[in-house]
Amino acid sequence: MFKKIFNNFIIVVLIVTTFFPFQVNASSVNLLKTTKFFVGQRENVTNSVDSGSFEFEVFISERDPEMKSAFIEFSGVSRETNENQLSITLTAYQINPTVDPNSASYVKSFNVKTNSNSSHFSILYDAKTAFSPPMLTNPGQYRYKLDYNLNGASVSLIGAKCILTYKYSLPSGNYAENGEIFSSVYDTGVSVAYNSIWWEVISKPENTNIRLQLASSDNSSGPWNFVGSDGTASTYYTVPGEAISVTHNNERYIKYKVLLSTSDPNSTPVVGKVIINYSP
Repeated sequence: MFKKIFNNFIIVVLIVTTFFPFQVNASSVNLLKTTKFFVGQRENVTNSVDSGSFEFEVFISERDPEMKSAFIEFSGVSRETNENQLSITLTAYQINPTVDPNSASYVKSFNVKTNSNSSHFSILYDAKTAFSPPMLTNPGQYRYKLDYNLNGASVSLIGAKCILTYKYSLPSGNYAENGEIFSSVYDTGVSVAYNSIWWEVISKPENTNIRLQLASSDNSSGPWNFVGSDGTASTYYTVPGEAISVTHNNERYIKYKVLLSTSDPNSTPVVGKVIINYSP
């Protein structure tokens, strides 16, 4: 997740590398892939002793995923403190099935030096245990939670993203006709006006299609009703840069759905990052 401010507009980039779901055939080759997922952000300043959590989702579309590395990048801006050190404890775990978040294999602690000025920090939390078997073994969408505890300094502009690198099998056969991919929930922090949605088209061969829908809510758990450009469930966003329906305005939480289709079993569309533009 990246955020930039231009003329009072805030651009939020949610990076999800999405690939078309494959049909499984007998022969295959092994490939390596790195992808990133938005975990969460918190803009307001914390207390010198504070805690919180982010719920997020990761989507694995490839067959036989074998995790090689899994990191969560946790960053923020620390404020002046008498301790000269910020202690951070991070715990990432799969929500279902439930695991013991106090297990030593999940809990990691870090110390960040601070000074009298505000200073940016970024740490990499090795979370491979939470993304390895039996937690993640097959293609699918998985729900996770990141808990954080801060001690010794106040922190603002907290942000976190998940970086996964895994080996997978690429079948040599046909592609499926249709597939859907859902993003994690994004928290804008306040009620906002949504302006436009743009996505990166990596590949769109003839006889393939890419469509998106958005769902928003005042509650982080939904309900999520996906609609298109006119605010109804029967329409879609089909052109990158389209204006977002005003039905989403003044709702704090938002997520998107990517719908991919092909009428040619030998062709597939590929979508990269998705950008949602909104203003406070």
